Order: sequence, then structure tokens, then C-alpha cells
Amino acid sequence: MKKVTDALNNHLATFTTAQGLLVAWPNTDFTPTTGTYLRPYLIPGQPFAKTLGPGGYSEQSGIYYVNIVSPLGVGVGDASELADSICQHFYRGLELPLAGWPLPLRVKQSYQAIQREEETTLFTQVQVKFYIYR
Repeated sequence: MKKVTDALNNHLATFTTAQGLLVAWPNTDFTPTTGTYLRPYLIPGQPFAKTLGPGGYSEQSGIYYVNIVSPLGVGVGDASELADSICQHFYRGLELPLAGWPLPLRVKQSYQAIQREEETTLFTQVQVKFYIYR
């Protein structure tokens, strides 16, 4: 799944660089700021055989979560607008090449999911559903 993670993280990085956003990448040192930042992570799904035989392909889906972490007390509008922008960046039908792989990752859909509050933080979740053939 490293190739999948790399492709999704690289695509997110093009967005965050253009927007000037900080990202708490998985398993890296990060000191939270008082402003808004993103925290992505990947949950791979179970692969299913799509073709039989020694050269057959399996389809594997998954969800790429992008949590928007923002301070409480400023409303949900900015976080929701940012979620919409992330969804537009990961639009339905987007194909991301996988290094050394013959078929691309394909985005099925992306949408803003749950918003929840914890102490001093608002978490707004974007879910990017994708699939690959491998």
C-alpha cells in the first residue's frame, strides 16, 4: 500500500502547498499550531479477485481520510469550505499514477463526513473513496 499512500499524499501535498496549509503527516514529528492544519491517513479495504488465473487482477478499495483540525469558537464555515476544496481536488474519476504499476488509482467519490468537537478543537473529516487493480 506504500504506492497508494504515496500517490494520495503527493496529490494532497500539491493542494496544501498551493494553499499554504500545514500537514501532520502520519508517523512524523508535528507540533500542532493554533491555526488550521490537516491530518491524513489511509484505511485500505479488503481485496477481491476480479479475474482468475496467474495474471489475474484483484480490486482493492479504500478510504483516504483527511481530517481538518481547526480551533473551536470560529464557526464551521471555514472548515466546511476547506472540505469542499479538498473534495474538488480529489474529484470523482481522478486517476493518480502508481509508481511502477500499470494501472492508476481511481477516485470513486469524496465528500465531507462528520464534524465533531473535542475540548478546543473542531475536527472536520473528508473521505476520499478510491480503488486500484493489482
